[in-house]
Amino acid sequence: RGIIPYLKEDAKFLDGTESDESSTSSIEEDIARKSLVACVSGRVQRVDTLVSVVPVSGRYRGQVGDLVVGKIIEVGHKIWKVDIGATRYAILALSSVHLPNDAQRIRTRQDALAMRELFKEGDIIVAEIQMSRPDGPPQLQTRSTRYGRLSQGRLVQVGAHLIQRLPA
Repeated sequence: RGIIPYLKEDAKFLDGTESDESSTSSIEEDIARKSLVACVSGRVQRVDTLVSVVPVSGRYRGQVGDLVVGKIIEVGHKIWKVDIGATRYAILALSSVHLPNDAQRIRTRQDALAMRELFKEGDIIVAEIQMSRPDGPPQLQTRSTRYGRLSQGRLVQVGAHLIQRLPA
């Protein structure tokens, strides 16, 4: 993400901008035109006086509360690995899954052995991001009846930059 600082009326230089006699005129011309050029191409996003550019290319970075559609890649010990288009596979824990028949109980060894009855490799699911850390994979949950396996329809994959985040 490229960040463009906001220029005040009396500003001559941007913080951290190196200058010499030849570059002074071009920076002053940019200030006079009140235009800045970002070093990445993408969608301009403004928050108060901060202007940033969300790059066109890149992988999805999930935030808590995002609804995602993903594909089950691997079934492990009490977890599923889910491809949601992020830099790392998301983790769906057995304890974060809505059990059949609305069962609200502690997950047992029998539940762990029957994990492929809930979701198996290749299944397409919808889930919510429960936790997201910058140094680890996103954690998913499907504790509601709204979430789970998608059985009908077509999956269309698009780049993450084409999806605009809706205001909360």
